[in-house]
Amino acid sequence: MAIYPQTPVPDQGYMVNDTYKTLTTPAYDSGFIGYKSLRNYGMYTATLTYGTNSSAHTLLTDLQTLYAFFRSCKGQGLPFTFVDFLGYDLTPVGITWGKLYIGVGNTVQTTFDVPMTTSSTYKLWSNGADQTSNKWVSGGFTGAMWKFLSATGTDGRDQVQFATAPGSGVILEWDATGRRTINARFGTDILSFQAFAALLTSTGITITDRKSVV
Repeated sequence: MAIYPQTPVPDQGYMVNDTYKTLTTPAYDSGFIGYKSLRNYGMYTATLTYGTNSSAHTLLTDLQTLYAFFRSCKGQGLPFTFVDFLGYDLTPVGITWGKLYIGVGNTVQTTFDVPMTTSSTYKLWSNGADQTSNKWVSGGFTGAMWKFLSATGTDGRDQVQFATAPGSGVILEWDATGRRTINARFGTDILSFQAFAALLTSTGITITDRKSVV
């Protein structure tokens, strides 16, 4: 999958949202309102701006690079990998993200991409249970042990590898500091070069999560 351009770098402090979905009942006479969460993991959205903090980003060559990528994705038509830029220049790299969704076990798959690059201070969860004590250090690799693999996954994502495939339906989650990765699409389908340039340097261009998980 194509990777969103890593240069130029968007202005830091751009808007990032995780959107959940909650079903609510009408208010009863007692005033009670029922709430039911329909989405356990937020849908990521980012609004990127270039040039509001630094005139360097307004260079025509930079705008052409970004617009060419927009056209190559046919607007919303084709997905791409977006590597979040928040904290890209920090040490350690990135910011801390909690309980990101990795996937679900199926008794066969032993290696999973995690939704992050440059992971540090990480923690793996399996059905809500902390797996730190099962992390492989040295010697035999058996039983409930797991390994961390840096940048070996799809488009440079980090991975976790299990000695034994997680059971069917086991939910895997990831806590870490790093650069979150998103299977993304652009939030719009039609933009002229002039409109694209205006958005990038004013209100921003929207990147949206393309996948839906429970």
